[in-house]
Amino acid sequence: MIKKLIKLFNLSEIGKKLLFRVIMFSSALTLIFTGGQLYFEFKNDLHKINEIRNQIDSSYIKSIETALWSLNDEQALALLEGIVALPSVTKAVVTIYDGKVYMFQNSNVKGDISFTLELHGPSYALNRVIGIY
Repeated sequence: MIKKLIKLFNLSEIGKKLLFRVIMFSSALTLIFTGGQLYFEFKNDLHKINEIRNQIDSSYIKSIETALWSLNDEQALALLEGIVALPSVTKAVVTIYDGKVYMFQNSNVKGDISFTLELHGPSYALNRVIGIY
């Protein structure tokens, strides 16, 4: 491409060097700015994911624990539906250790990020894990 430009404009030796340096400088700047933009978008996305996880942890976990402990399937599924309604959440699954699975999923969207939270229920004076979200 540079050879075609040189032939097209019949550039001198100084013109060739200047053209090469301008192209290299603009390419380097483009690479630096693109890398910076990707980095900051990645950090922003991670922050959003952590906010959603904190929202689930602070707003939904106690209610899900209570619903599961009282064996209220409808309430547990309604809470999972509420979690899936949050932005960027596509699926919510709770598996109780006796093997029962509660799941609500938005079938239109696929996601790759998952995390596990332990659910605890009252058992006399002890907390014991009753499921994993």
